[in-house]
Amino acid sequence: MEGKADALSEEIIVVGDKVDLLGHQNRLYRTMIEDIYEGEFFLVGVPRYAGIPMPIRDDDRMFMVFYRESGRYILEVQAVRFETRGEVSYIWLHKESEPVKDQRREAFRLPLMIDVNVHEYSENLENKLPVFGEGPVEKEKEAVVSRDISVTGISLVTKENYEQDQN
Repeated sequence: MEGKADALSEEIIVVGDKVDLLGHQNRLYRTMIEDIYEGEFFLVGVPRYAGIPMPIRDDDRMFMVFYRESGRYILEVQAVRFETRGEVSYIWLHKESEPVKDQRREAFRLPLMIDVNVHEYSENLENKLPVFGEGPVEKEKEAVVSRDISVTGISLVTKENYEQDQN
């Protein structure tokens, strides 16, 4: 398995990506793509959980999970060969399926909790975003916390329902 893929930038998975492996014990193990060969084989460090290596044997099938701005992806891989370099153990995984988006949403959501202040504006600000501390703020409605955030929006937990401005 010597050599590297020439067009890594064209691949959906690239060297340096952090990935999760989901084995038969249904526990996610975090590792990283160290090398890619012909776009079909991935070299990863043998992942550990609480210092204990993931129980993997040759020919074991598992799922590789990775994340992009557009969502979570999953593909099936098979362990094909172990390798040791110095004191570090690696395993070559063969791609058994194409990556499939494993999320119904348009964009991946991050469970970030940030403080947000909801304000009521007294005039229509057509195509003009208000600047913090300036503009026609009538009053602060409430202080809330976000539940999650994505490239397409933010989810807020509020005490009352608000209409979304369509401008």
